[in-house]
Amino acid sequence: MRAGGLGPLPRLGLVAGLVVALDQASKLWVRATPGLERRPQALVGDWLLLIHSENAGAAFGLFADSAYRGVLFVLVAVLAVVGGAFAVRRLSAELAHMPEFIGLLMGGAIGNSIDRFARGSVTDFVLLRAPAGPLRRWAVDTLGGYTYPAFNVADVAIVAAMLLALPLFLLGQREPDELPPAPPEAPTLD
Repeated sequence: MRAGGLGPLPRLGLVAGLVVALDQASKLWVRATPGLERRPQALVGDWLLLIHSENAGAAFGLFADSAYRGVLFVLVAVLAVVGGAFAVRRLSAELAHMPEFIGLLMGGAIGNSIDRFARGSVTDFVLLRAPAGPLRRWAVDTLGGYTYPAFNVADVAIVAAMLLALPLFLLGQREPDELPPAPPEAPTLD
């Protein structure tokens, strides 16, 4: 436990709870706002839009038509929650921020799972497009389009967790025998 702070499991729970609360509140607001499914509202120029979209599949609509999608989504959500809690209990001091990263991941998984169980689909509401100009031309030429699939707070939390934890996984955890030697102690005047 950090001095004067919360231990790893309470920190994980706090972050996951905040993500779920923000995700569900924002989706409730979007579903209660009439007309967004027909007329997106510009948030920033023509490249960041507020919309109302329902996604019956996983990321990018994957598995939307699968007869086993419900079982698959439940399994993934349960594995994320159980695996995250197990991982946090085994963390070393070198990975001090991992509970927050895992909390983001778990909160996102739980937020989208609530939608799937309650509604049969996930509410998405942010649409990102490449701004007009060279970036849009590059996106169309290279990617075949310039609109990123719609997303929500839970999706942002999941992606943020992955991006924040990526350096830790790429750099790896160093073993004690790999640590640099301690500096020599200064001589004393005894």
